[in-house]
This record gives sequence, structure tokens and C-alpha cells, in this order.
Amino acid sequence: IDQRNTQRVQVANQPGACINCHAAEAPLLIAEMGWEAFNSTPYNDLKDRLHFGSSCADCHDPQTMALRITRPALVNALAKRGVDVTQASRQEMRSYVCAQC
Repeated sequence: IDQRNTQRVQVANQPGACINCHAAEAPLLIAEMGWEAFNSTPYNDLKDRLHFGSSCADCHDPQTMALRITRPALVNALAKRGVDVTQASRQEMRSYVCAQC
């Protein structure tokens, strides 16, 4: 959402991939559109669907407040390295929630 105030979205047809870290709506849009479509859709085509920057729910489960990862890129990258994030320690999760963006 902070991207609206930058020149890069006005000068170039920036892809929506940048929304992954800049909008709370990213997980919902990914679920709706699919990973490839979401990341390749131009930012300007998605900007009207963005209303919130990063939020508490990006890193905390709203029911339990437990740390969680909501961005598929990190989950996929760690899985390729053989890391199961569901088995992470609290300290590892503290790093992972920041690393997801």
C-alpha cells in the first residue's frame, strides 16, 4: 500500500509481486488468483484491492497470537531446503516471520 506514493509504479508496469510484502491482502489475493497469476499481474491492476499495509495477522494467528508465516515464498523456499516450518522453534519462528518479507 505504501507503493502508491513511489514513482516506480508510475514509470514502469511493475508486477504485483511487490505486494507480497507491502499489503495485508496478499494471502487472500494469492488464494484467489493463484501464485503465478498474482505475481505476474501488474501492480496497477491490483492497487484498488489493497487497503492495508502489513498487519498483525501477517505474523500472528488472530485466534492464538502464535507466530505464523503467511507468505508462500518463504514456505516454499524453506521446503526446498528441507525445512518444515511447522517444526520450527519459537526462536526460529521469530526469524522466519521477519524473513517472510
